[in-house]
Amino acid sequence: DNRIHGTPAMNGGSVRKAVGDQTDTPLTLNGRDFSFDPHTRDLVPEVGGGQYGLTFDDAGRKYVCSNSNHLQAILIPQRYVGRNPAYRMPHGRLGIAVDGPAAEVFRISPDEPWRKVRTRWRIDGKVKGPVEGGGRVSGYFTAATGICIYRGSAFPAAFANNAFVCDAGSNLVHRKLIRKGKDGVEPFAERPQDERRTEFLASSDNWFRPVQLANGPDGALYIADMYREVIEHPWSIPESIKKHLDLNSGNDRGRIYRIIPSKFTQPKHPSLVSMTPTELVEQLESANGWHRDTAARLLYESRDPASAPSLREMARTGSSDLARMTALRVLEGQSLRQSDLMGAFKDPSPMVRQQAISLSEKFSPSHETILPALAELALDANPRVRFQLALSLSFWSGAAKGEALRTLIRNDSENPWIRAAVLNAMNESPSELLANLLAEDSSSWQLLAELAALVAKTDDVNGKETVRKAVSTTKRDGLKFTLLKALGDPSTLDDAVLLEHALRVSQRSDLAEETR
Repeated sequence: DNRIHGTPAMNGGSVRKAVGDQTDTPLTLNGRDFSFDPHTRDLVPEVGGGQYGLTFDDAGRKYVCSNSNHLQAILIPQRYVGRNPAYRMPHGRLGIAVDGPAAEVFRISPDEPWRKVRTRWRIDGKVKGPVEGGGRVSGYFTAATGICIYRGSAFPAAFANNAFVCDAGSNLVHRKLIRKGKDGVEPFAERPQDERRTEFLASSDNWFRPVQLANGPDGALYIADMYREVIEHPWSIPESIKKHLDLNSGNDRGRIYRIIPSKFTQPKHPSLVSMTPTELVEQLESANGWHRDTAARLLYESRDPASAPSLREMARTGSSDLARMTALRVLEGQSLRQSDLMGAFKDPSPMVRQQAISLSEKFSPSHETILPALAELALDANPRVRFQLALSLSFWSGAAKGEALRTLIRNDSENPWIRAAVLNAMNESPSELLANLLAEDSSSWQLLAELAALVAKTDDVNGKETVRKAVSTTKRDGLKFTLLKALGDPSTLDDAVLLEHALRVSQRSDLAEETR
């Protein structure tokens, strides 16, 4: 996205655009990551909150990790948070491992003697500290770090967009397949079949401390091995144990490993730095993510107008969806036009359509050509595309936006992520949508209640009255009371409404609590 992303690793703090510059407002990063534009130094917060590790997949989705939560996806970027002041979005960070945050791992190195002693003392209450893993010394994630989505070309195709996570405490590198969930938006991650009881890489050497992974220019996976005797944070080791350890042992060491298939032929490296703009655009079709990223970065850094025609041609006719998507992103950093997006909205790849929707925000809030085209995507077959549309519509206004949101909520009200994005985009007048849904008498109770709560927080007096009239005609048990309560103080409700509600729910066992 033409930005540099970073994480404060849960440390928080305030940062400025430039060292010593006291003229700008500092950015507070408590619980958040950050990104900045290297040209303009535009600095903004980002959803994150991981510990050490930050990576992106081919489609641009972000992943982070923390010590005991080894694989987390960022589903809602920061720029959408707060678009509707009356609605609080769910947290955009989600643990996605089916075997849990501190999942089981299979180390082949021996447990350190001091770790055995500390675990026993914690169980006995002799020292402070959590008793992890049910009292086990090891066998689960305790130091997940350096997460990386593999985007290289050296491994077989089945490894593309796999997640790799180091566990520096267990001397191993873990691998997960990322799958699409039932709702099409929320992913989940699971072990490969051939690694159910083993790890992608493990060492019997207790000093092997993998802490960072990276895709290389040759398509291989690279590992930074900190290589030290003790990797544990000093604060978590009791003083009576710490005095027997040398916490500096290994601070003059460290290694880098390259992981390649057994039958690997070293590719010839093209010199990207000496390429013309047209040649760099051609690199966007590379099967190696490192080459695509680097070519895109060099094009963004140069901003050479001579590259624009080649980029537009690549965005339209590139042989791979990754090339077309990346070309659009590079254009966004130079001279993106509405015509570039209009074609991308109809691209056969959902990934390209999703990115085009995201890029359309640049033309908001009421572009007369783009907004109607966006509205048509409310019927897109792909849930990720519809989710992105609902998120991006929070930047738009106009009749076509309202119709698109109505279409989305009719078809996707049971999808929690799309429903949340639609409610977040209802930052103008939710009363009309609520009245229409009540007239249809088929939407979920939860959705209608959430919309009523939004209406209650607006200053639209006429809209509230319209909703009250619509509510009065519904015949769904309990709904009338729930919606009127959401609209205002229940003490102001008509006695007849309260009595009717009480009589109805008293005969329904599933509403017994509400009756009381």
